[in-house]
Amino acid sequence: MKMKNNHSFLVLLLSVAVFFLASCNENTSDENLDKTIISGFYFAENDSFPSIGNTVFYVNSDTSFSYQGREYTGIIKNRDSMLYSTYLDTVSPVILVTYSVSYIKMIYSQKEEELTKIYSDNDTLSFTHPVTLEVTSKDQKHTQRYLVQTNVHQIDHELYVWNGKNYPSQQDVVSERAFFFDGKIYFYIETPSSVELYTSTDAENWTEEIMNGLPLLDVETMICTGKKFYVISENVLYTSVDGKNWESKSLSNTFTKMLFHVDDKAFAVMQKEGNSVVADVENEAVLQSYPEALLSEGISYISRAMPSGKTQCTVIGNGEVFATEDGEHWITLPSSSIRKTPQRTYAAAFFYDHFLFLFGGLENGKMSQKLISSSDYGMTWDETDEKTNIFSLNPNLKPSQKSSIVVDDVNHDIYILGGQNTDGEFLKEVWKGKKNETFFDNYK
Repeated sequence: MKMKNNHSFLVLLLSVAVFFLASCNENTSDENLDKTIISGFYFAENDSFPSIGNTVFYVNSDTSFSYQGREYTGIIKNRDSMLYSTYLDTVSPVILVTYSVSYIKMIYSQKEEELTKIYSDNDTLSFTHPVTLEVTSKDQKHTQRYLVQTNVHQIDHELYVWNGKNYPSQQDVVSERAFFFDGKIYFYIETPSSVELYTSTDAENWTEEIMNGLPLLDVETMICTGKKFYVISENVLYTSVDGKNWESKSLSNTFTKMLFHVDDKAFAVMQKEGNSVVADVENEAVLQSYPEALLSEGISYISRAMPSGKTQCTVIGNGEVFATEDGEHWITLPSSSIRKTPQRTYAAAFFYDHFLFLFGGLENGKMSQKLISSSDYGMTWDETDEKTNIFSLNPNLKPSQKSSIVVDDVNHDIYILGGQNTDGEFLKEVWKGKKNETFFDNYK
């Protein structure tokens, strides 16, 4: 009998201990029975949007406001907007509380109807519109109301947006060329009587600049290394370090036009013994080796800094792509037999958001209405999709050849300036475009 009483006492003692431990783990002491605090909130991952689980929400339990006829003392919002088109009709919320509560009522909208549901794990509901969470304390004497607001990007970050801007000159145009230099667009326009220079930071408002030392000449093949401008006319080399004040130098050999640049070196077409060759224009030194395509009419080229820190010049011509880092040593990039380099002339090449683009130009004698891009420096090419192709995004844009395209790498804006139609008539148009991206890498 004595042993039985000891056994009963031991069972009772263990039961009290278990109850005490359970009470401690649930934070349900008398002083916490009135708590209604939500300490954390997030969405569980789902197959449609795996990244939704990474959305960070902040919880403010100490606020006061009214919304659609209800009083609230708590708000829950995501810190950064979720991706455009994130689907919020069926998501699973995960609600964390500091102290045990009796229950959490969720009030939400679906098909313009207000519905109510008591929160439990793995619940799914719509967070397309704000959701109300009513937290009832463990003693069921206190209720706190939270409003959950989700922010989703309202524009597609992959979409390119284009807008028409102002063409600066009202004069008849003979030739034109544009650059992005010193934080501005430099737009040179040859008229029947002079060469005009207009500058702008947005292609909306233009300033006509005063120039010295530059005569009437063809500006179509003018180049800019980023530090210096070059143009040739009647065997005279004109250079400028600011694009406005020009110096001239008579050349010993016969040069016909500027071609491309690599770093601070400028290269041009020179006549030697009756043949056209490529030469360093300032030193008048003929290159020992270069692709014959450089001498073809209508080639496209673009120079830009590589991640290595070196400058690479890419030349597109005769259906091939060539590259050099010094102007003297060239490689021919391998081309795909299916997604091959197009046979275009007088197209404009530019780099943007890690892609090499080719705009306009003549293909098989017809004006191209396709904007194509390459993600591997020109080895393979693809037609841009409906989010990128300027011709499908803006039917008012006319296809052109010999356009100038410049990129503002600071503001990530693209400018298409001028150009000609198939008959060689100048279009006198300027377009500004930009990808709806929030963050851009430094390397473009």
